[in-house]
Amino acid sequence: MTDGSPGTEFIRRHLTGVRRTVLTIVADHGPISLDDIAVEWARQHPTISPRHRSALPRMSGQVLWRLENLGWVARRRDQYLLTAEGHQVHDGIAIASE
Repeated sequence: MTDGSPGTEFIRRHLTGVRRTVLTIVADHGPISLDDIAVEWARQHPTISPRHRSALPRMSGQVLWRLENLGWVARRRDQYLLTAEGHQVHDGIAIASE
C-alpha cells in the first residue's frame, strides 16, 4: 500500500458482499442519492422479502457510512460518488470477476 492504493488483503478484509453491492451501485449510477441506492438495490434483487426491502434505506446508509470511512465513497451534498481509491477497488472487482 505504499503507493496510496488499497492493498489486496485490506480489500479482502473489508469488502463484504453487501459493501460490494453498494460500491457497484455507486460506481454504475453515481453520483446517486441514498434513496436511489436503495431503489437500485431492490431492483437488482427482486426476490427479497418485503421486510428486507423496507430496511434497504437504513441498510444503505449504514453501508455508505462504512464505505466513506474506508475512503472508497464520498458524499457531496446528498449525492454519493466513488473516490479515486473507490475506483481502484471497483476496478479490481471487475477484473476479478472476468
